[in-house]
Amino acid sequence: IANGLSTGEIQGSYDVPLPALGQLSSSTGGSLYYGEGMQIMAIISTGNGLFGDPAVRRALTRATDRQAIADTKAALIRALKPDGLAVLNADDPMVMAMASQSAGRVVLVGRGDTAQVRADDVALNKRGQASFTMTLPGCTGERVELALHGEHHVGNALSVAAVAHFWGMEPAAIAQALGEAHAQSRWRMEVTERVDGITIVNDAYNANPESMRAALQALVAMRSNGRTIAVVGEMRELGEDSETEHERV
Repeated sequence: IANGLSTGEIQGSYDVPLPALGQLSSSTGGSLYYGEGMQIMAIISTGNGLFGDPAVRRALTRATDRQAIADTKAALIRALKPDGLAVLNADDPMVMAMASQSAGRVVLVGRGDTAQVRADDVALNKRGQASFTMTLPGCTGERVELALHGEHHVGNALSVAAVAHFWGMEPAAIAQALGEAHAQSRWRMEVTERVDGITIVNDAYNANPESMRAALQALVAMRSNGRTIAVVGEMRELGEDSETEHERV
């Protein structure tokens, strides 16, 4: 699953919620589904596993370097067998360009009209949990209500749905499993509601600029009538870019 070069797996903000459906081994920057004989069956390549490297982070500001990263990540897509599956983000042109390099089936996910697995009517409740209407091939729409916090989970959920549908899971069962998914790691958008009315959102697992933006957007969505306070780490892995990125966020 290739979500993008700059907004793929957002470290510290979310994990691809496939454990609800089983069979996922997740890691920063990508995971693989294995079939019999350890053959790669589906690619989970969330896109920004290189953001911890300050040199790569700076290189991303230049289009030629972004293309080089895209070409490197496309090697995963090229590794698929004809009976494999590539799930690509239809909303990211660089990821979409990988489609022609897959020997296996390609499924496009996103919010645009070109997506085969699509999210429409996205809404957030007061706890920052997203709901949306999920469209799958041959299915007019299933309403999904996520328990995870943050709108950024919608893209993850679509990718999960694409893999589950490919393996024959019914749309209603997919929607139910997505709604039951919870964070598999501590300190990733971990929400605690105290008896004194204070809500704590702990997203301290790790951070990069993209994850911090996503977490802050979720915090804004969860804001009530009281004060909202954000305590953020230094993102030291960004090296000399740390202070600049903090200012941008």
